[in-house]
Amino acid sequence: MISVGSGATAPDPLPPLEEAIAKERDDAASPAAAGGGGGERSGTQDYQQRKSGPWLHAWHDPVAGMVCFSQHMCVADLHGDGDHRLVLVDRKKRIRIYRGTSIQWEQRLLEPPVAVQCFYHDTATPPIPTLVVAAGHQLFIYRHLQPYMKFALPPLPIDEREKDTWNRLEGLPEGEGVEEAFNQLMKLREAGVQLSRRSMDLLAVDDVAQRAKTAEEHKGVPLVQLPAISCMETLRQNIDQPTGVSVVVVAAEAFSHKGIIFILNPHVDKILRKVELDGTPAFVHCLGLYDVEYRLTVATRDGTVHTIKNGALLGSAVELETPCCGLVRLDKFIFVGCMDSVIHVYHFKGKKSHSIHLPCPLTTLTGLSLPRLRVQRALLVTLNDGQVRLYGNNGKDLLHSFSLLNDDIVTGALFGQYGREEGALVLSCKSGAILVKILSRTSTLEPARSGSSLSDGEEATGGPVPAEQDVPLNIPKKTRLYVEQMDRERQSAVHMHRTFQRDLCRLRLKTARAYVSNLVDMGQSPTSVPSTSGAGEAHLSLTADVIGLTGPHFDVQLRIHNAGSHALSNVCVMCVSSPPGLYALTPAMAPLPLLLPQHTSVHTIRAQEQPPEGGGAPTGAGQVRCFVVRMAVEGRGHQAARPLTTVYVQMPISEGG
Repeated sequence: MISVGSGATAPDPLPPLEEAIAKERDDAASPAAAGGGGGERSGTQDYQQRKSGPWLHAWHDPVAGMVCFSQHMCVADLHGDGDHRLVLVDRKKRIRIYRGTSIQWEQRLLEPPVAVQCFYHDTATPPIPTLVVAAGHQLFIYRHLQPYMKFALPPLPIDEREKDTWNRLEGLPEGEGVEEAFNQLMKLREAGVQLSRRSMDLLAVDDVAQRAKTAEEHKGVPLVQLPAISCMETLRQNIDQPTGVSVVVVAAEAFSHKGIIFILNPHVDKILRKVELDGTPAFVHCLGLYDVEYRLTVATRDGTVHTIKNGALLGSAVELETPCCGLVRLDKFIFVGCMDSVIHVYHFKGKKSHSIHLPCPLTTLTGLSLPRLRVQRALLVTLNDGQVRLYGNNGKDLLHSFSLLNDDIVTGALFGQYGREEGALVLSCKSGAILVKILSRTSTLEPARSGSSLSDGEEATGGPVPAEQDVPLNIPKKTRLYVEQMDRERQSAVHMHRTFQRDLCRLRLKTARAYVSNLVDMGQSPTSVPSTSGAGEAHLSLTADVIGLTGPHFDVQLRIHNAGSHALSNVCVMCVSSPPGLYALTPAMAPLPLLLPQHTSVHTIRAQEQPPEGGGAPTGAGQVRCFVVRMAVEGRGHQAARPLTTVYVQMPISEGG
């Protein structure tokens, strides 16, 4: 164990971080650097180029031996002196703190860590943050670089039938009752009961002898199902400040394909709220204030993105085509990186905006936020080929990209304040190396354009913005007539707007009248009217064919097509003769079966021409008007017929009686 107190630091094997950054800035501003001379800096010339566009190379440790993911990294002002330290944990049960370019503190952990976070639990002066490490079902709390306390998540409730099955095995000799317990657990799983890990392990054993051995190993051990923490974040409680008091948000796997979100108080000794959801959480992002309004965006391993608002799980969820491998939220947009080399961008309400297609699979997804820049928020993407990309404009513009040499792959990325630099990018590589870059204070992060000069290490990828955008337009000078017209529009703005609205309404009215007139002339009618079921609109189309040429008996064949997305019930067809009494219609009113979506129903009406009163030849050439109506129950149980669509059928002239 390497442990150095807060007052003394270990000897720095490399120059301090501030000196390295100052030297790098001087070298970047020198004429040799501007002209491309100088090549690469000593000590890292075989690994990383000295300057990559807006990034300044600050520090590189190729033998750090820490392979960290993004949730294994954080930066914090651990001593309240304005000097932010880098906190790293890895799967080798180690926690390490870097100050500048040297190791300040290192300890062993009891379990492999899942995530690490720093937050403020009170408003003391100076503010000293609390370090929390999540491992298994426990949270290890450190204060002043000393172990302070441990908090364990409560066990999950287990079905009583599963408990009874294991309790019956306790009093039986070795090997007896195992098959009966196996069959009982199998029935419980098929019935949809969430079983514990012990039961799932027993059901996964195929060999009968091994199954009995597995059951014997668990005898005398209490049946307990503990949640497994999968990710962790912090949420500010009531003040949106860097040193504001925060609560801890822990996402854990409960049972198979089930997850629980725990929100703990600032002292990490009490559960404030618990939310259950379908799917195991893989990534969680917090936004807002716990005491005011907050949203939690949770991505699960099965490719679903849920939103929790003020402790309530919203019904709208985003279903992804492939599993999620990264989640970032910037302003009102959610960036979801998927395993098919695509980043999908959604509005926080669930509507998809666009997608970003990458040349190869991505490894990490990180958000950049720096108020002093022209582009205040950007998206950092690292790819499987060692490429690091920076996107702006909600992922639509490629601002910059550079690649790591030696084909190294980034496993974790973190952007924040390191040391006294507010724009530091920390990269953890698959080889165990740690790389720190500083965002230049003079960088503006403009979109890359084809044909522009690129710095050392920058790829000539070309951005989506064309170079013609910088060419000014040939705008004519303002004439006297233009100025007078502009003054007239200012003075008569209200009158002009009202005139426009009146003319627009008249145009819409004339268009609707012409549309209805054309439909009536063609023997049709509008096919979309409000539905009485409350399911939107009933989109019906009604067509009619007359079978029979000489008469006086005709068959009117009606075709009713439901073009909507909902089924319609309580629908009937009604037919009347025009003029009245000219045709005897059978049946004049008939109920229709359930009209399924995208289905056509055929109904036949028999029309027999009636002789005129007082004798004589039939007049013929009448109309049969067909209505499709829906029966609705109104007040006091009365039924009301509401027309959905109509059609006028012009009948042929009858040639015989």
